[in-house]
Amino acid sequence: MSLDGIETWHVDQFSANVIQQFQQCGTRLRGTIREHAITGAKDFWTRVGPTTAVKKTVRHGDTPRVVTPLSERLVTLDDWEYADLIDWADRYKVLLDPQAEYVVAGGNALGRVFDATIISAFDADAFGGENSGTITTFVSEGWDHVLTQAFSVADLIQASEDLNNADAPEEGRHIVLPPSGFSHLFRESDNLSLTDVDRANIKALVNGEIDSFMGFTFHKSNLLPSPAPNLRYAYAWHEAALGLSISEDLKTVISERADKSYSVQVKVSASLGAARIQGNGVVRFTYDERVP
Repeated sequence: MSLDGIETWHVDQFSANVIQQFQQCGTRLRGTIREHAITGAKDFWTRVGPTTAVKKTVRHGDTPRVVTPLSERLVTLDDWEYADLIDWADRYKVLLDPQAEYVVAGGNALGRVFDATIISAFDADAFGGENSGTITTFVSEGWDHVLTQAFSVADLIQASEDLNNADAPEEGRHIVLPPSGFSHLFRESDNLSLTDVDRANIKALVNGEIDSFMGFTFHKSNLLPSPAPNLRYAYAWHEAALGLSISEDLKTVISERADKSYSVQVKVSASLGAARIQGNGVVRFTYDERVP
């Protein structure tokens, strides 16, 4: 059985290879926030606000009704595509080799889209209220710190305190740093005021031997924004603070192009969006990458 002259199992194998690359090295942040599979171009995440219990004062009294505050946050989805052509002479090698450049390129391209979408949601305006007309800025509900020193253990302590003040659960906390942030932490590992355990854990973290420290799971990304020359953002968050909505997960389509000498076109696509759901569960740091 074939599809435009291409064996169906070749198509299936290529799709499996792209997904494998996508999961292994294409995305670093998917799985660190909440996720919805939806149908459509928009999604609404319901937010349940804090409420209180009512003290029982009489026997067999009426059941009290406590009004639980509800609100919504809007997620608008975008469509993303990657496509390229494979010459007919190379088609079978490329389609079947899990390390082929087209496989790696397709998986990594969409992986960066997922990560960039999540990162943009950390401090982007959030939309809610009636007809999604209420705009909530990050600085009005998040934790924002502008540093005058290198990124340090003290900043990890501050991030932990912020999330504690927001009553964020201990489990499910994450932090993403650019490479310079890890370098700053590594240089601080020589700080004699730290315990031997902390110094050893920081070095193990930077060397990739462990991925958790001080209650955070660490992630490294080169996609973090730069608000000004030499400045860089870093973010800490709880996984319940953001929502990722997906109407089409990673999808691959392979077909022959008669108009291109029957070369094979490889297309990888996805449709997704993200938004900040609980603003006080996100912490942003701005620091100077040049600070030693």
